[in-house]
Order: sequence, then structure tokens, then C-alpha cells
Amino acid sequence: KKGCRLKKKKVPEALFPPMVQIMSTASDHERDEEEIIQNHLELTEPLLPKSDADDDNLEEEVEDNLPCASRMLFFQSIYFLSGLSASTWGRFGIVYYDQVKHLSSEEIGVLQGLLRLVGFVTLPFWGYIADIIRSRKAVYLFCNSLSMLSLLSLSKAQTFPSILGCVISMASFKSSGVLDAHVLDFLGEKHRSLYGKIRLMTAISWGLGAVVMGWITDEYGFEWNFLLFAIMMSTVLLVTAFGLPARSKKEQAQ
Repeated sequence: KKGCRLKKKKVPEALFPPMVQIMSTASDHERDEEEIIQNHLELTEPLLPKSDADDDNLEEEVEDNLPCASRMLFFQSIYFLSGLSASTWGRFGIVYYDQVKHLSSEEIGVLQGLLRLVGFVTLPFWGYIADIIRSRKAVYLFCNSLSMLSLLSLSKAQTFPSILGCVISMASFKSSGVLDAHVLDFLGEKHRSLYGKIRLMTAISWGLGAVVMGWITDEYGFEWNFLLFAIMMSTVLLVTAFGLPARSKKEQAQ
């Protein structure tokens, strides 16, 4: 006899989904709930009052992203005026020594050589002093004031030793690098490439000033060189004194 065997019917899998599918569906519901909560928080966040600390952080973020345009223009103005004041004398010193003071070629060579040599030594010295007292502004104003007086006194010097003393005094208070360091502190590490745009103003004003001062010197004499130098350098000192902060942020943090 053949035994009776019951045939098992195969139940479709669609009626009983695997456990993996059930767990996946549950996790999808959880993600949907999290997205709903997150969207609700984002909608209600602008309604919450902001603290002063949040405003400070926002200001710092803006400063990090882009330097202040007004401060950029301020530094460009200082460099432009400095280039103009320097152009009244820089190209005409040798001519002045020769035609007005009647110095020999050897004496003129000594003056020009000492001007470069002394400036090479004193420039880093004043930078070191500025780092010690943590005020580049004070050093810049002090040095440029004395340098201006030294150049103006050159018009009254008659002998070679007195002229030599004026030239050494001018070179001793050369401190242009102090202002450069202050500008680099303002720009920060992210925006130091903008330094060239600020420094470019000196080149522009120097070139324009040299052409104009050449014509003025030929027409009116060297007295106008000293007069215009005094006016423009005094303007630079006044703008720096009242427009530049006493200490940069880096100096304050030291």
C-alpha cells in the first residue's frame, strides 16, 4: 500500500515579509520623525532671541571673511600721501647737493651711501622697539616726526659736516617697516595678498609726484620741495595720529 501523503502548499512570501523588511520600514519611520523635528527647530530658531555673544561671533566671522573697506581705504590714503611726500625729495637730493650746496662728487657719494647704510641698520631696530612697547603707531609717529624735522633742517645747513648730520639723522629715524607690519596685522593670514593693493598706492603717488615735482623745481626752485614736503608729511602724521588705533588687535593680545 502506498501511504497517504499530504501535499504542502507553498505560501507566497508576499504574505509574510521577512524580518529585515519590517525593521527597515521601522527605521524609515524613525528617520521621517527626526526630519520633522529638525525642520520644526529650523523654523522656530530665528524667533529665539540672540545673545550678545552670538553678535560678537558674527562680527568676528565677517572680519575673518573680508577686511573692513573703510580701513583698507584709510591705509591706502596713508601710503599715497607718504609716497607723495617722499617724491618731493627722493629724486632731487643729488641735484640739490650739487646745484644748491655745491658739494663734490665724493661728498655726495658719502651722503648717499650713509643714507642707505644707516637706514639698513635702524629699520629693524625700530621694529624691535615697536614690538617691545607694543605700539607701532607711537614708533611710527615719533620716527617720522624727527625725520621730517631733520630733512627740513637740511635747508639751513651750510657746511658738509652739518649736512652730513642732517642726512644721518634722517636715516636714523627710518621706520616704514613699522607701518607695513601694522597693515599685515590688520589683514591677517587669510588676506595678506591684499597688501599689494595697499602698497601699490605708494608707487602710484611716487611716480606722479616725481613728475610734478620735477616741473615745480624747475619753475620755482627747491624751496617748494621743502614746503610741499612739510605740508604732506604733516598731513600723514595728523591722519595717522587721529585715525589709527593706538594698538592693533595682535598687540593688544600680547
